[in-house]
Amino acid sequence: MKKILALLFILTAFNSYAASTSDFLDSYEEIVDIYASYADKSQFCNSDNMTLLTEVLPKLTQFGQQAQTMQGQFNADELQRYLALAQKFSTTMQKLAPKMQNINC
Repeated sequence: MKKILALLFILTAFNSYAASTSDFLDSYEEIVDIYASYADKSQFCNSDNMTLLTEVLPKLTQFGQQAQTMQGQFNADELQRYLALAQKFSTTMQKLAPKMQNINC
């Protein structure tokens, strides 16, 4: 009976671990995709900048803080996904930065 309870506990713990890292990566990907959508726009307006600053940046800041603790919990596939998302975000910001400096609408 103790073995069955221990197995159930391990399976429950593994499922919550997988859900938390997976949820974290899904949420991070959503934020990166939002930034990418702005980077792909032909014009970046004041309203776009305000939306990023007030609605999206706080979420990204939260994910940055979580990432510091989550990185040690990723399995190999999750780590690869995290690194791919970080690279996509970096590329997106390189594309978006000039638009943010030259807001023309």
